[in-house]
Amino acid sequence: MCKAPRGTKDIYGQELYLYIKIQNKIREIFYNFNFDEIRTPIFENTELFTRSSGENSDIVNKEMYTFFDKSNRSLTLKPEGTAPVVRSAIENNLFLTNPKLFYFTPAFRYERPQAGRYREFYQCDIDIIGDGELSIINDAQMPIIIYNTFKDLGFHNFTISINNRKILNGLFASLNLSENSKVRYLSELSSVNQKLFFTDTNNNRLVRLNSDFAQANSIDAVKPIDICTSKSFNLKL
Repeated sequence: MCKAPRGTKDIYGQELYLYIKIQNKIREIFYNFNFDEIRTPIFENTELFTRSSGENSDIVNKEMYTFFDKSNRSLTLKPEGTAPVVRSAIENNLFLTNPKLFYFTPAFRYERPQAGRYREFYQCDIDIIGDGELSIINDAQMPIIIYNTFKDLGFHNFTISINNRKILNGLFASLNLSENSKVRYLSELSSVNQKLFFTDTNNNRLVRLNSDFAQANSIDAVKPIDICTSKSFNLKL
């Protein structure tokens, strides 16, 4: 008897009802914040993901479902949804109408199946597309949207963590780290008591970023960092 492929599952009955209910609630919240829904193809040209993720990344080399069609074109089941949204926004000039977009989509990655992780999964995301710096209002909206989403879904005890590449770049610049050292620091990054710590292997100590994100304890002060650019909220259902 044929069974569902490894790393996939059938969704039906009460579970499907809950999926639909959750999606509709999230969709309602996103609409209230003036986001428009977008749907992109389930597969894209492979080049889109090799360019966005990097040819040597694990996603490209180990996790993508790639195949050639009858015209010998390389196509890939999308491993994530943001690159296709950006491609569509550029192709269709969507940033000229409403650059605030959201989507629900199945995505595919060849990973080892385990509890809560499948090779086919569903991704929900909001993106704000722009060709330059976007208003700080967009950044302020993100935690509000996340808070409203989880609150309306019935969650009450949760923490919102904000990730920002500019913070890391400011820390690295203050330490004059080489590219190899940056990779080492990132690989040793860990979360302790909901705060951000780095292992300073040169001096055998922990370096902690304090709450205002402008300086680091135990090292020279980090130059002031503009806390912006975090434009995406991702939720795997």
